[in-house]
Amino acid sequence: MGPIDYIVVEFPGNRMTGEGLPILVDLVDRGLIRILDLLFVRKDADGSVAGMEIADFDGDGALDLAVFEGVSSGLLGEDDIEEAGKALEPGNSAGILVYENVWAA
Repeated sequence: MGPIDYIVVEFPGNRMTGEGLPILVDLVDRGLIRILDLLFVRKDADGSVAGMEIADFDGDGALDLAVFEGVSSGLLGEDDIEEAGKALEPGNSAGILVYENVWAA
């Protein structure tokens, strides 16, 4: 197994455009990384933090996350959601990604 990394990417105003998703899929398809866990977090204006599963997205075509459905190793939990939420500005959301650097194995 290669080195494991953890990244949190914040999306201002809860606007996930999906622009980076094809790049992420390309890294997986080329065998450079393997996604171990992927969660999304939302921080409301009142400061409350909630995790969002990929299945929570409406699939209206604006942001197609179906390719990531089922990506859950159990590595990420409530404590990770809360920790990521501390770093988020109210009204923003984030993706939390845990991945293996297959290229380095």
